[in-house]
Amino acid sequence: MQRTIRRTLMTLAATVGLVAGTLTPANAATSLVSMTMSGKTIATVWYNAGTHNMSKGRNSFTLRAEKGIYNARVFWEFWSTSDIEDYENVWPTSTSAAERSFSAWNRAQSPAMPIYYYLCVRPKVTDSETCTRSNPKQDWAW
Repeated sequence: MQRTIRRTLMTLAATVGLVAGTLTPANAATSLVSMTMSGKTIATVWYNAGTHNMSKGRNSFTLRAEKGIYNARVFWEFWSTSDIEDYENVWPTSTSAAERSFSAWNRAQSPAMPIYYYLCVRPKVTDSETCTRSNPKQDWAW
């Protein structure tokens, strides 16, 4: 019996180690939004609710824009008694992508409150900004 339990625990520890060792913002996120142009992803924003990925901070975003576009922005809003709104930018160059991680809400929140966010991209400086505002993503801050 002890041998079976020990073997099960060793297998579980190895599995958790493999999964934890492969976490990136994309597969650790609780939700994400991407924009594509000509079939290629040009910008992505990942959200990590609560303490889901503390290496990025509590209730955090990672915003990435691929090289060659002018900029990408994420806008977010907490619908609470204080109705918090904010945004962040990244500015890639013609030769390198830009990525930034930041915490949108550092404090623990109980009960959890909804957060709504959307992604905006300006492919070229002369282009107008395209946003997912009409279909915002909803997640939770806790």
